Amino acid sequence: AQRLNELHALRSDFSAMVAHELDTPIASVRKLNELLSVQGEDPEMRAYATNATERELDALASLVSDVRAVAAVESEGFGIEARRLPLEDLLADAEVYASTLPGHHPIEVMVRGDLRAGVCVLADPERTGQVLRNLLSNAAKYSPEGTPIELRVIGKEGRVRIEVADHGQGIHQDDVPRIFEKFGRGRDRERHKTPGVGLGLYLSRRIVRSHGSELTVQTRVGEGSVFGFELAVAT
Repeated sequence: AQRLNELHALRSDFSAMVAHELDTPIASVRKLNELLSVQGEDPEMRAYATNATERELDALASLVSDVRAVAAVESEGFGIEARRLPLEDLLADAEVYASTLPGHHPIEVMVRGDLRAGVCVLADPERTGQVLRNLLSNAAKYSPEGTPIELRVIGKEGRVRIEVADHGQGIHQDDVPRIFEKFGRGRDRERHKTPGVGLGLYLSRRIVRSHGSELTVQTRVGEGSVFGFELAVAT
């Protein structure tokens, strides 16, 4: 009975959190639509409203995607489909995604260690790509505009370590355990609302653990954070 009550409370918290996050983009789209109905003849205003609406719709799509992903990883039948995946394909997709992130963050790819040409890793392409997108998105969210994001690849003893490093605000050590929990968020030292409901790192850790690895973080307040995980080299 206690467990059922805990699950009921968690479901209520989840519903309330998602509903709260839906409120902002829906309200914004409604206001933009009203603006268009009044000043729609102005080309500059129309372009502004169209672009702003697209950003809000992207935020809604991201939220829906995270909620679906949570449902998938928490289902009893969840599993990964690991196969041989060319490392260069994984990195190329990550670079393309990073180029679409807001804030004009140049992406710097750094390869170190013993990595032969054409190396493949054993991974689920969709799920591993999702982890990298989450890490890159977080790096962009919590970094000053224009600062670089580093995508590091390190080969060692039959494994490949992949890291995403930013030069942002960093995470207080007391918050590190919390950020990997469902709805977990670090304290907001910049005093602004960062989009999201705290599902990205929770999902990423579940996916990484399904690959037999662990999602780790090294961070210092005011200097940035480095998130990383390892994948086995496919033989």
